[in-house]
Amino acid sequence: MVREGFAASARLTAWAWGYAAIAVGTGWWSAAVLAAVLLPVAGRQGREAVDTLATLAESAVDLHARDVAERLGVACPDAFGPTTAAAVNTIL
Repeated sequence: MVREGFAASARLTAWAWGYAAIAVGTGWWSAAVLAAVLLPVAGRQGREAVDTLATLAESAVDLHARDVAERLGVACPDAFGPTTAAAVNTIL
């Protein structure tokens, strides 16, 4: 779902730049208006998609950090702390 949202934002950005190129090349003012409207909308959608993706990635790391450490052979005490994180980072 997040990837589809980001892809839609990229397509909208491509359309906006296409309209901008048409406006510059032909002087068609309505294409310039479309580009001026579509570019900020596409940028907002892209930022929202990336924000959602970052939140999901952070959640996945929070949920599976101990499992990753154990599979890498790092001793993981009761809490996943900075020393365990540093050992995992060194291995990765």
